Amino acid sequence: MRGVLAAARPWSVLSALLALPALSQTNPTMPVGFAAEPVFVEASQGAVVRGAVHAPGFGWFVALGRTLQHRPDPQTRLTPWSLPPGDDIAWLLFDAPGARLLGGALRQGIVFVHDPATATTTTYQGVANAFDAVPLPNGDLLLSANPNWPAPGASSGIWLVGPTRSPRELLRLNGPSGPLTLDRSGNLLVAELGTVIPVPPGGARLLRFPAARVVAAIAGTTLTIADADRQSPGWNGLYDLEFDDRGCLHVSDSGSSTVLRTWPGTLTRDPSAAIDVGTGFAGLQLQFEPATTAPFAAFQPAERASSLLVGASDFVGRHEVLRLHPQRPDLGLWPGTTFGAGTARATVTNAPAGGFGVFAGSAHPLVPERAVALLDALPVWFALDDRQPIATRIVPLDANGTATTALIHPGGFAGQVHLQAFTLTAAGIGQHGSTAAVTVTLLP
Repeated sequence: MRGVLAAARPWSVLSALLALPALSQTNPTMPVGFAAEPVFVEASQGAVVRGAVHAPGFGWFVALGRTLQHRPDPQTRLTPWSLPPGDDIAWLLFDAPGARLLGGALRQGIVFVHDPATATTTTYQGVANAFDAVPLPNGDLLLSANPNWPAPGASSGIWLVGPTRSPRELLRLNGPSGPLTLDRSGNLLVAELGTVIPVPPGGARLLRFPAARVVAAIAGTTLTIADADRQSPGWNGLYDLEFDDRGCLHVSDSGSSTVLRTWPGTLTRDPSAAIDVGTGFAGLQLQFEPATTAPFAAFQPAERASSLLVGASDFVGRHEVLRLHPQRPDLGLWPGTTFGAGTARATVTNAPAGGFGVFAGSAHPLVPERAVALLDALPVWFALDDRQPIATRIVPLDANGTATTALIHPGGFAGQVHLQAFTLTAAGIGQHGSTAAVTVTLLP
């Protein structure tokens, strides 16, 4: 959601460096039904990456030290704007609805608004020592900031700032600054890290404030911790928060390589959905990029589905961003997609463990793939023409998510058939998918 400012919480850098030795690194590990690849890498030694956000249509914006850099593609680098001398970029985010880049200066608290279409920048007064921000529809911002840091006993708060208003604190929290976000209903989620620094295991918590109370506070009242209608304690650390299109909350921790996810619409952790960015790295800023046809859910088609950008850093000289996206099961054929009389084999892999694989075949032309049903509120994608006869065979999926069936070609004729496989698990699990369709050429 926003950029990296380890300097606003120096203890988080120290704990991360102690916990994540940069010389012992492993590859990322994704939840079942997902895949990831790096889409941004910064390996400038001695330069601290304070944020890397993607602006669709404009490329990447990078907070590198005290300079905002623009990369229309990975091979180019421009420097359209830099902060006043002596200040650092504290946070960075891209407001997609407003098509604007937002960021803040650490010590002076200045908020800058950059229009990537015109390459123009405006500024207004925010709050010093801000750590995270959430844009509001009217152009204002909610900031998580601790203007009195590092004074003893200084605590963070949630502030309302904007180009035509004086900053006003809406909520006082305990401890250093943490992340915040709004869900699709307008409820406010904030992290409270407590007064013990560094945060002990399980010492952080999430607080949710109902949308109506948030609206009232923006209009002129204030919030207290007692106004929270939900609490989720027991978090080891809370660095960034980001909702996906199913209402799952993703949570990163600068002291861990693991990014956690909650069950849809809850603050309860889903143990099967953790993202590990690799030993030696910390999971940092999060940015969700929605799609129009397929949700961010396991086994959905990657080319249709939403994705999650996950920042990772070793705090030494390497910062990268992984794009996490759904990955549908695969359908493979042996000896290939062209064969003569005899027996061939069709195998589904990378499917959910257990349940069933349904192999479907048709001799009629394919139609544009479309969602033909909803199971557990997730679309089922189908490219075979269901107005024509379809042959099916059901095969159990093993513990590795694999199912195999034999294809028998008796010979004596030639032509094409189209195959597609569906993977089904028990109702309520929410893990099902379909492979892409495969065309088989039969020889006489």
